Amino acid sequence: MRFLVSFLLIFSVFITHAQSSELKKGFDSYENGNYEEAIATLSEVMKAPNKLKSKEVPEGWYYLGRSKQMLISTAMSTQASTLIVKYSGYSVEAYECYKKALESDPKDDLKERIGLEINSLYYVIFNSGNTQYLLGDNNAALKNYNVAAEIAEENDVSGDYQVYNLRGQTYLALNDSTKAYMDFAKAIEHYLLDLPEVPDANIGYAYYSMAIIERYNNNNLDKALELTQEGNEQMQKELERLQSLVNDGNSDQRLTQSQSEQFANIMDALNRFELDIYSTSPQKYDEAVAKFEKALTENPKDANLWLVYGNLIEKKDIDGAFDAYKKAVEIAPNNSITQFNAGANRVNKGTEYALKANEEFDYEKAQQWEKKVDEQFNLALPYLKKAHELEPDNIYIIDALMQVTIQLDLMDDYKLYKEKQKQLRGY
Repeated sequence: MRFLVSFLLIFSVFITHAQSSELKKGFDSYENGNYEEAIATLSEVMKAPNKLKSKEVPEGWYYLGRSKQMLISTAMSTQASTLIVKYSGYSVEAYECYKKALESDPKDDLKERIGLEINSLYYVIFNSGNTQYLLGDNNAALKNYNVAAEIAEENDVSGDYQVYNLRGQTYLALNDSTKAYMDFAKAIEHYLLDLPEVPDANIGYAYYSMAIIERYNNNNLDKALELTQEGNEQMQKELERLQSLVNDGNSDQRLTQSQSEQFANIMDALNRFELDIYSTSPQKYDEAVAKFEKALTENPKDANLWLVYGNLIEKKDIDGAFDAYKKAVEIAPNNSITQFNAGANRVNKGTEYALKANEEFDYEKAQQWEKKVDEQFNLALPYLKKAHELEPDNIYIIDALMQVTIQLDLMDDYKLYKEKQKQLRGY
């Protein structure tokens, strides 16, 4: 029995020596820049790390990860598309190797090197996620963002708010609004805790996305409004900080100018969404009117604001709405919606008079109401004609023109619109 035990010990030592020999072979391949060869050799060795000496295990994982990292990094830096596809996933696999190396109790100097490699991998994996997101592969993007977020949580990574922001957008694309909301909130928290040197307008979209979720998924209008207002307030602070960078001349002027434009866009989106919430919430009518009037004072040349304001007040102030639509038409005469709304508004006003005429028993008074109907329909006609010119196949505009022309006894025009309606509807 003692001979058998001795034999087993010798055999075990032989196996360990063989594995160590293969490990060294993998190291040599790495040192010579033969990374694929190193991966092939080390992958086999690390299938059975228990056959290595304990001090060799972390090095084996480290060099396997490093070889994979070198291949994908080289492919990306040289923009070799074929190799990028071939080695896709190597960044994540390298990170998994580094994690196993850390779990194997490496020496302090190796532990420090692994930490540096993991930090450098964060940006590669994060950018891989961005690429997949832009290509529309949300599941692949999510896989990369998850790893990047894990690295960020374990290490001190500057600008980690970005991964939460973009992972949130990915979750939204995958219809998981709960996880998206949590990531947007985390992105904002991390951004505010460690403000980037150059203010980033993209954080504004985290506020915007959370507001959308609150409104449409949670039906919480007050929280949605709160988020749009908080976002706008924070964006204003960051815009002022950005402007100070522009003024001191120490930053990249092209970058800061580009960021200024992005801030303008997101602040406009937040403002419009806030006004949209007000305009579709009857319980907030008075507050909405005040908000719109303030916005119009600040942006009197914004045709869309005048248009939405007109929609908001039309039920309570039809003539005030017409004035708003006329402003929109004046600013954007080739916008078919502004033209149609102005015409439809006068048709609605004329219809009010028509109802009064129908209810009137006194013939002369009824005729006076009919005259008012014609006056309003004559005001509507040029707007509707312009809208039809801009959108000749819009059936709703044609319907309105038929109503107006028959009332005004413009039978030739009425027949033309009637024929066009028949062509479009098929009957």
